Amino acid sequence: MKAQTRATLQRLFFELESATRTGITDIEAIRARCPGLGGVYAVWRIEASSELIYIGETCHLQHRLEELSRLGRHAFFRSVAKSEALPLVAPARSTHPFWSSLFLSWLPLELGRAELEEFIVATRVPKYNSKPVRLRLRDDAPDFLPFGATQPDHERDAVR
Repeated sequence: MKAQTRATLQRLFFELESATRTGITDIEAIRARCPGLGGVYAVWRIEASSELIYIGETCHLQHRLEELSRLGRHAFFRSVAKSEALPLVAPARSTHPFWSSLFLSWLPLELGRAELEEFIVATRVPKYNSKPVRLRLRDDAPDFLPFGATQPDHERDAVR
C-alpha cells in the first residue's frame, strides 16, 4: 500500500475516533444525529479507557445503527451476547449494564468504506470483528487489481 493511501486511511480513522459518540441504547439520539448516508461506524467500550471493539461499514448509517441498537439483528450483537454471556435482548431494551458501557461513532463516506473498515480491522484488531484481511491491504499488494481479480497475476499463476 502506498504511503499516501495509508496516511489517508489513518486520517479517516482519526476522524472516526474523534467523532461525537452516542450511547448504543439511545435510539432517539441516533435517529436525530445520524445521517441517512453510507459510511463507517465504530462501537467503543467506555470504562477506564476507550476501547474499539467493533468496526463496520454500511450504505445507510441510520438504518444500520438503529438495527444494531433497537433490534439486535446484527452479527456484532450475537457475538457480544455469546462472548459476554448476555441474554439475547436488544441493547435498547436491555437493562444489563454492559450495554450502557457501549457507544457509537460514525463517519459518513461515499467511497472507500470497505477499505477503511479493512484497514481498521487490520491495524486495530477490534475484539468482535471476524472478517479476514483481504489482499488489497497487504504491503506487497498492488494499488489496483483488474476487475474481478482477487489476486495479482503472478500469485494466481503460481497456484495453477
